[in-house]
Amino acid sequence: MKKISHLITTVLFVFGFSLLSSVSMVRAQAVEQWSNPATWGGTIPSASTSVMIGEGKTVEFDVSSATVKNIMIEHGGKLIFRDQNFQLTTGWIVVHGDMIIGTTSAPFQNKGVITFIGTDTTENAMPFMGTKGILVHEGTLDLHGKVSTTSWTRLNATAPKGASQITLEKSVDWKSGDHI
Repeated sequence: MKKISHLITTVLFVFGFSLLSSVSMVRAQAVEQWSNPATWGGTIPSASTSVMIGEGKTVEFDVSSATVKNIMIEHGGKLIFRDQNFQLTTGWIVVHGDMIIGTTSAPFQNKGVITFIGTDTTENAMPFMGTKGILVHEGTLDLHGKVSTTSWTRLNATAPKGASQITLEKSVDWKSGDHI
């Protein structure tokens, strides 16, 4: 009886270890860099490139600027943005997987600009969703930025037309260069 109990314990241990090892392998998905030609099969995407981030692929947008024709993030694919100033210019982004700019535990602290370009008003990246924008279909768009303690306040005095300074009713944590 002792031998059977030991054998069952050993089998369960080996099975459990194998199961944990395979789960760890799934979670340890490699993050590839946008700036690395190997991520894209040898050539970094350019203005004429339709970017495809396939299932099981995680790409970190680690460049300060890029222009591509469009971006498709397939189910199981991820596009994450490094916490740095960036400019991304594209026709559209379709998200079936995940697009992440900041997290709740590490909000994006810099300035990110995504500009949508193109003149073809008949192009339809996703049926009934339009021709420009971040089009999310069965995917996740996760955006977390720095939080301002003051989202709005009143003027303390009338500002003349064209004024470069204003007087506010209360103190704010806005920085030079912020837009109001």
